Amino acid sequence: MARMCFLVQSLLLLNYVSASDVISDLVTPELDKDRALQIRSEKFWKAVGSVSAEMRLTQHIQLYQAVEDVIADLDDAHAAVREALQESLRRLRDADAAVLAEGLQSSELASEELASGPH
Repeated sequence: MARMCFLVQSLLLLNYVSASDVISDLVTPELDKDRALQIRSEKFWKAVGSVSAEMRLTQHIQLYQAVEDVIADLDDAHAAVREALQESLRRLRDADAAVLAEGLQSSELASEELASGPH
């Protein structure tokens, strides 16, 4: 009798739990994967914005444009000055790129450390 009650209860339970409910618990839905990618993207761009704000990237870009305007206005008599400014501008841009990359890497490492919790 107890066995019969168990079978009846099991059959009733199966009526309420569909196969898709069981499978959905075992397989990660595509929507979850998309959301995870979206969250990672948001974190990445937030880190980029934070690092670029800290290093005053917007002001640097404005400065670069001003220097490029000066370079464009120099005549051939000032070729040495033009070349020196171009080289300086290239080095500044390279330095900004390196600082941005380092800042992003530091931000990612800090996020990973925070996510892993206390050691």
